[in-house]
Amino acid sequence: EPTIEGGSATGHKNENGEWHGPVETQHEDGTSSIEHYKDGIQHGPFERYGREGKLESSGRYVDGKLHGTHKIYGEEGKLAKEINYRHGKKHGHEAAYHDDGSLNTYSVNGNGYRLGSVDYHPDGSVQNSGGIFEGHNKPFKHEPHSLIPSMDEEAGQYHELPQIPENIASESHHSNTEHHVHPEH
Repeated sequence: EPTIEGGSATGHKNENGEWHGPVETQHEDGTSSIEHYKDGIQHGPFERYGREGKLESSGRYVDGKLHGTHKIYGEEGKLAKEINYRHGKKHGHEAAYHDDGSLNTYSVNGNGYRLGSVDYHPDGSVQNSGGIFEGHNKPFKHEPHSLIPSMDEEAGQYHELPQIPENIASESHHSNTEHHVHPEH
């Protein structure tokens, strides 16, 4: 149930008095959120806003657990982090961005555990790598806030991210495309 201490929440409740459907909350500290519930449990998309009304985070819950891509935004509204969840645990890619939008850290998680990561300089060169990505040294140049590699015209090849294990990539994709997890109103 939304925290409404000193704030206010508007939405519908079911016959048991539990939030059901979209709930808008205005918090005492000036922040706000729009969250979806199913029989009192957070279920569906959410957006949380800062004091000035700027989006701070967005994502989705399924049966009270984060599921799919959770995005966190910086002060200027730029994407700061993307974290993929599956049933409440980090699973799949996780990316953190420099202030200019270039990739800072690219990681892969499996069932809540970090399996490997690569840290990048703002120019796309590798700073260090570890875990299953130990030894990865390929640069990654791209449009700001994008995990899509760009073509290196001189070398005639794409700058690439390290490869995610196939089972995690598949499960991560599935958690972002499942249709039965949308909120019920």
